Amino acid sequence: MRRCRAAWRSSGCTGLSPVASPGYSVAVYGAPASPQPTLAAVPSSALAAGTFTVTATLRNPGSQPLHGASVALSVPSGWTQSPAGAAALGTIAPGGSGRASFQVTAPSSGLSPGLVALLARATYTDTGGSRTLINAADVNVPAPSLAATFNNAGITDDADPSPAPDFAGFDGEGTTFSAQGLAAAGLSPGATVTAGGLSFTWPDVPVAQPDNTMAQGQTIAVTGSGSRLGFVAAANNAAESGTGTIYYTDGSTQSFSLSVGNFWYAAGQNGNPPSTQVAAVNYANYPTGSSGHQVFIFEQSVSLEQGKTIEAVTLPSLGDVAGYNPALHIFAMTVG
Repeated sequence: MRRCRAAWRSSGCTGLSPVASPGYSVAVYGAPASPQPTLAAVPSSALAAGTFTVTATLRNPGSQPLHGASVALSVPSGWTQSPAGAAALGTIAPGGSGRASFQVTAPSSGLSPGLVALLARATYTDTGGSRTLINAADVNVPAPSLAATFNNAGITDDADPSPAPDFAGFDGEGTTFSAQGLAAAGLSPGATVTAGGLSFTWPDVPVAQPDNTMAQGQTIAVTGSGSRLGFVAAANNAAESGTGTIYYTDGSTQSFSLSVGNFWYAAGQNGNPPSTQVAAVNYANYPTGSSGHQVFIFEQSVSLEQGKTIEAVTLPSLGDVAGYNPALHIFAMTVG
């Protein structure tokens, strides 16, 4: 049997023989679908800031022309666009395409952070009648500051370490940094903190109120130029890392990686990266009182492209950070 298995290709001893594959049958499978027109809508900038261009392209991969084609763009109330109406594309021949560009200006204020869909709508007529295609050009409205994205309360007063029922705290189970312990380490509300050669401002927030941002892909407006972008941060339950994006005023972008240690251990210990240590706090607060366990806050910076000015930063997106799941918390961010 072993000899037969080794030689079956040349000897045919297995009794197998090639079988022809079945041909395509219109009666069985129906006629193949013909290629359909497509509409793409591409913004020149990922950020909804100032004036940018949205280019809409209608492509015709089929064998019949598209007659009376046009494309229009819809923007939210308060936004402006030029041209304001539909742009005529005429007849688009088989294998051809038509393109129109729109200048879009976002309002300078009053926008809610997050993705905004600018809807492109193409209309045309083919042998089947009138058709409409819709696609969206997504642009991102940055939050005005890191503080505007704070979504976690990670600091409590020693006299009230469990300020509300089901208080999640820094780690999802009610553990927090002590306000008194932080102050003793030089991190009082609004304090200037120097770490890694950069100057940061510690959050000026009352205790038990959101004082840090758990990174979930938030885009934040950042103004400035320099050689580095720095973060003061800590993770809970495990060291955390992810990739974010830096946006420059010239329209270019840069990816960066952020790797932050678990606040329960010092830099370089128990799986933590060897980041700059901003502070070692003598104890954390459990819901029932002092933990008696030292906790840490770290700094990490990334190099910036020379001669460019930052416009915004998208934080790493780390998925579900609810409850006891690990999260990457950012307390401060600066350019220097």
